[in-house]
Amino acid sequence: GGRANYIEAFEDLPYEYDAWELSNYYTEKKYEISDVSSVEFIDEGARFGFNIKRKFYNSEFGQKIWFYDNSARIDFDTHADWHQEHIMVKAAFDIDVNSDKATYEIQFGSVERPTHKNTSWDAARFEVCGHKYMDISDYGYGVSLLNDCKYGYNVDNGTMKLSLFKCATHPDPDADKGEHIFTYSLFPHAGNYREAGTVQLAYEINNPLKAFSVEKQNGKLPEKYSFVSCSSDNFIVETVKKAENSDDIIVRGYESYNKKTDVTLRFGFDVKEATLCDLLEREVEKLTIDNNTVSFVAKPFEIITVKIK
Repeated sequence: GGRANYIEAFEDLPYEYDAWELSNYYTEKKYEISDVSSVEFIDEGARFGFNIKRKFYNSEFGQKIWFYDNSARIDFDTHADWHQEHIMVKAAFDIDVNSDKATYEIQFGSVERPTHKNTSWDAARFEVCGHKYMDISDYGYGVSLLNDCKYGYNVDNGTMKLSLFKCATHPDPDADKGEHIFTYSLFPHAGNYREAGTVQLAYEINNPLKAFSVEKQNGKLPEKYSFVSCSSDNFIVETVKKAENSDDIIVRGYESYNKKTDVTLRFGFDVKEATLCDLLEREVEKLTIDNNTVSFVAKPFEIITVKIK
């Protein structure tokens, strides 16, 4: 263990491609964004925390740090007014987890990368691309780092880091300058990321439930309703959309745990016909409908597309 959410700034002057390249020597010149201008306690009932504002030269870096009554997740709602150049900014979290690999989400799955630099190949992977989360877990405990719009991570001597800004000046001389609003979250958990529900939590952060006030209506709604629901936690319903060449409905999902799984999809409307398709929505195999449900087997990390009439 150690410190959490300390903000590091590194001088970033790549060999050649300013906006696309991150050179392995960027860590040699480091600053810490620790000039705190104000701290305010905030309380919204089910969640509470601190509103912290920092300064870094002519830039401002503000965060609302939220703790929840019913969740181990800690949110860092960030609002930055950034004006620096050639500075790589990272949020860092020291962890006490013994693992030689970390898991990073990619589209429709995840990949594992080493947490050490034992070989030249390992050392070359000092920055890892990822989508909504990264996770490091040992046999009984782990930590997930989630976010809603950042795509670079690394692990350095037991410290998880998320890349926030890069501040290149070519080809865009004003890249990353201006207002930034984003959220990242720390999620300590028992077991591994599969048992802890990290995948589902990452989707909740990126697609939060929205409530709307409406006037009284004449129709009836059940107390519980879902347009489409799934029997398996590890099968993620990623897309529900209109078919490209018809008025049919396309439901696309994927297996997220690297585990062969029996999947049942239940629909909240009458289904006349269901067909397995490829990614181009070409029909492959008819599915049996049973009381508005369809079942199939998903292979590890397999993408499944179902056309519904």
